[in-house]
Amino acid sequence: MYVRAGDYLDFLKSTWRRQLAILVIAVVMTALELHVLRGRLSLPPLVVSVLGTALAFFIGFLNNQAYDRWWEARKIWGAFVNDSRNFALMVQAYFEPPESTDSAPDQREAVVQLQQRLVQLHIAFLKATVLRLRGRGEPFTPHLSEEERITVKSHGSAPVAIALLQREGLAEAARRGYVDPFRLTMINRMLDNFMDDLGKAERIKTTVFPLGHVYLTQASLWLFVILLPATLAALVGYWAILFTWVLGFLYVLTFNAGQAIVDPFEDRPSDTPIATITRTIEINMLDVVGDAHGLDALATFDGGHKM
Repeated sequence: MYVRAGDYLDFLKSTWRRQLAILVIAVVMTALELHVLRGRLSLPPLVVSVLGTALAFFIGFLNNQAYDRWWEARKIWGAFVNDSRNFALMVQAYFEPPESTDSAPDQREAVVQLQQRLVQLHIAFLKATVLRLRGRGEPFTPHLSEEERITVKSHGSAPVAIALLQREGLAEAARRGYVDPFRLTMINRMLDNFMDDLGKAERIKTTVFPLGHVYLTQASLWLFVILLPATLAALVGYWAILFTWVLGFLYVLTFNAGQAIVDPFEDRPSDTPIATITRTIEINMLDVVGDAHGLDALATFDGGHKM
């Protein structure tokens, strides 16, 4: 795989402080061992070996837990993609006026408007979910009418309030005879899936990673970096500086790599790209229901923001 030179520069910029800290510790501890402590105090190599082995298990455990959170977040938003497309397809295919289009063109137009309204509500639901999980993102209010904005504002949870508006839209379609009861049940099940996925995402967001394990592992990690050069210096002299720098940085980097994906809904390069996924869903859904106005507005927005 081709890696750009800029990627290495970015990596060095983000890690130089940790590399420098490890290097300074290695130099100081090696010099201390060779010139001050030699013959007075010696650390058995077995102590560092056991600590390094235990540390590897600690880091592996934390990284596994972090990856599970990251992978579950990715699966949740993958489910949002699939279910959202199916929802748009159902709304487009299952809704029809109680009379033929030829005899009731106004009814056909009313069906199209309701289809597009339900899709706009779902886009608002997704963007409100992004805001709830990330704390920032695109505003969802442009997808709502003035009355709907007032309704959503009066609720404590915007995604839940919008989901209620979706249910009301389906109930309206049933009252007008646009959808039969069996198909209505299928669409309602899809809305149930959205609420389930919202709950799963909120569970990840609100569940605090076990900080006790993190702090213990971090303390053990730096203790290992401090003790390692003192042990190696007695065996290989000043080469202990290089070995400590390489081994210590590998341990620190592995630990930090796991911590970088603990909160998968942030906006870091390794996190789940929920805003980008939402934009893809928005384009797909607007295209399914033939909302040309919505697609034109989206193209204008993207062009203006160079997305």
